[in-house]
Amino acid sequence: MTTIAAVSEVQPRALEKDATTFELFGKPVRYSITRRAQKALAQREQPLWVEMELYFSCLVRKQVRTYSQAPTHEQIMEPIEIGNNLNISFRPVVTEHCSISDVEDKPALNTMPVEKPSRMVPKWFKLDHQSGKWLGEFGY
Repeated sequence: MTTIAAVSEVQPRALEKDATTFELFGKPVRYSITRRAQKALAQREQPLWVEMELYFSCLVRKQVRTYSQAPTHEQIMEPIEIGNNLNISFRPVVTEHCSISDVEDKPALNTMPVEKPSRMVPKWFKLDHQSGKWLGEFGY
C-alpha cells in the first residue's frame, strides 16, 4: 500500500478542463486526472486502485490511498471502474482508540457503518503523478 497526499482544502485546485463525473451512492463526483497521471496509468500493466478515506477519531482527516491490487480490507462499497486503468472507492473509517499514545504503530481502523453514505460523498476528486508518486485529493 502507498499512502499519498492528504489534503485539507475545501475547493479543488486546478481541475483539468476535461473533468468528468462518476456516480457514488447516487451523487455525482467530479474528477480529473492530470496528463502526467494519464500517462502513468497508460503505462501500468494492472489497474491502479484508489481509495478516498474519510477518517474519524479525535479528529477528521481526508486521505487518498493507492494500491497496486484491490485492497483486502472491508470497504463501504465496491470500487468503481472509471476507465483509464483506474478504480476508485470511498471508505469512511473510525479508530478503535482515540488516544494516540495508546497506539504504538498505526491505530486499528474499522469501516464505519453508515446508514446514509450519500451524505458523505465528496464533490470532487483529482489524481496526479509527479516524480514517480501518486498524488490525490478530494473535497466537499
